[in-house]
Amino acid sequence: MSDRDDPSHRIDRSTALPTLGYAAEVRRGALATAPFIAGVAPFGMAYAVSALAAGFSPLETVLFSVLACSGSAQMASVGLAASGSGPVAIVLTALGLSLRHVLYGLSLATWLPRSTQPPTPVLAATVFDEGFGVATGEAQNGRGSAGFLFGANGLLYLTWVAATVAGIVVGQLLPDPEAIGLDVIFPLSFLALLLPMIRTDPDVIVAVAAGAAALILRNAWGSGPAIVIAIAGAAALGAVLDRGETSP
Repeated sequence: MSDRDDPSHRIDRSTALPTLGYAAEVRRGALATAPFIAGVAPFGMAYAVSALAAGFSPLETVLFSVLACSGSAQMASVGLAASGSGPVAIVLTALGLSLRHVLYGLSLATWLPRSTQPPTPVLAATVFDEGFGVATGEAQNGRGSAGFLFGANGLLYLTWVAATVAGIVVGQLLPDPEAIGLDVIFPLSFLALLLPMIRTDPDVIVAVAAGAAALILRNAWGSGPAIVIAIAGAAALGAVLDRGETSP
């Protein structure tokens, strides 16, 4: 029997119905994620400044936030573009960083009604990590709703786009980024994304191996192919190490 068929792993849709009106549910969701604005806004501005420094136009920078709505994928894509990586490496990296959203969708499908307001594709397109976590917690406590999910993520989405616009304004006022040391924002951004994920010895091994492989292969094949190969190799190494830890 699958986890979805097991009652102990399934959120009962009947207990996940909201007790408030739709507008009140949206407002309740927005209030639940409001504290996260303090972290989302500076990151959005940093992304915009980085994108401009990497050669993105203001319109491209804003559209990336509107359509992608993924801070880690956007920052990684900008960093790769700045380093001269090709489109294949950029797309694969962005997809890899966004794969967790597939799992988010599968989880939300266990408790969201089949007909939602706004439509499910709109809800899915605006999901943030923080909003997903808060909404899932509410659903597990029997208080989940499409309205709450929309409010929780909608506030963060608007914050992200607004912060991108603000970052563009700030970025256009700055002199040459390299002249004032802003060129270091790319490697620092990658480190900010990476370091919180390194928690165990296998994590350290995979991170070191990936970094070493990328540096070695870059001299021979360039940044784009080196990054793609390093990512694939690191994923394979991580799978092997994880299997070794879980085997009896």
